[in-house]
Amino acid sequence: MLELASLAKESSGRFMVHENWCWQPWYRELKRLITEGTLGEIYHFTIQTRLGDGWGEDAYLARQSFFREYPRLFIFETGVHFLDTFRFLFGEVKSIYARTAQRNPVIKGEYSARIICEMENGITIVLDANRYNECEAGDPRYTFGQYSIEGSKGHLEMNEEGNMRLKLLGEPSREDAYHHEKCQFAGDCVHALQQHFVTSAQNNTPF
Repeated sequence: MLELASLAKESSGRFMVHENWCWQPWYRELKRLITEGTLGEIYHFTIQTRLGDGWGEDAYLARQSFFREYPRLFIFETGVHFLDTFRFLFGEVKSIYARTAQRNPVIKGEYSARIICEMENGITIVLDANRYNECEAGDPRYTFGQYSIEGSKGHLEMNEEGNMRLKLLGEPSREDAYHHEKCQFAGDCVHALQQHFVTSAQNNTPF
């Protein structure tokens, strides 16, 4: 990565690392709420994901069969995207702890992980992830889970359909309406990132 950054600095071209996960519309909406101070000082963030694609003898054969050979499946393939998004939302990680499990003998790597992060600003994060068991969502890969965030002014929850409810202290809960739709992958986050790249390159503005 340092070599790539050095090359980009020495050249006249633009350089950006592609990481589309944090461009999912719900994370961008959450970033907006955090930046605007709607929830006040953030204390804690929890994500639970149950993808249901890691069980059975034919797990991953129909899609991404190389998953079966990864020595570290969840953390290397999926968890890294969540960790990058945590940094996007809350800053740098101070400490991290993880416990993993592997119960499907046809898969080399772990199918689940419990990851606890403490951020440099004191926020705690729990990622409760499991690719073996199933959730009730029609498409678990739309949002890749449900989450809740707690702050000094209240909390917000989101389900696997991308619907958010905001509960400020002393007030009734209400829907947090924002635009998201089941278009392409995870709310069309790849297109959003690419559009940002093109627009920034055309306008010579920072990525």
